[in-house]
Amino acid sequence: MVRRAGKGGEPFHIIPLVDFYNAIALSHIVPAGGFDIDQMKEGLSLRLSREGDTFMALDEEKEINVPAGEVSYADGNQIVTRQFVWKQAKHLLLNEKTKNVFFVSEILGDLPYETADNVAKALVNGLWKCFGISTTAHILDERNTHLAINE
Repeated sequence: MVRRAGKGGEPFHIIPLVDFYNAIALSHIVPAGGFDIDQMKEGLSLRLSREGDTFMALDEEKEINVPAGEVSYADGNQIVTRQFVWKQAKHLLLNEKTKNVFFVSEILGDLPYETADNVAKALVNGLWKCFGISTTAHILDERNTHLAINE
């Protein structure tokens, strides 16, 4: 996305929620994604892919088996994204009818630790300003490795 933005021209439009998190990702130069919580079957986890995991890319019509060992977000044995949020699946895809969203951003490499806080604030403040949605953000790291969301 950063390479595409660097080429100039108008940003591409998907749907408002996706456009929103893409703008956050570009403004902070971090990967970001969003998942439709209501479509989850077993809950979202960041893990290495395992034997038997499947993935259906946005531009494909059939599932493929994912090689074991890729960093992925998964809902049970369905891989939702490959290589963190680099390649997203059709499963949990946001659409115009989405009501409950889980946004995620990875702060990797040599970025300052406060980048995570800045991205979290941008998401919370932007959701309120752009959509009238009040929400909270949580930062997971080596000290905080788990988040349970209960309705």
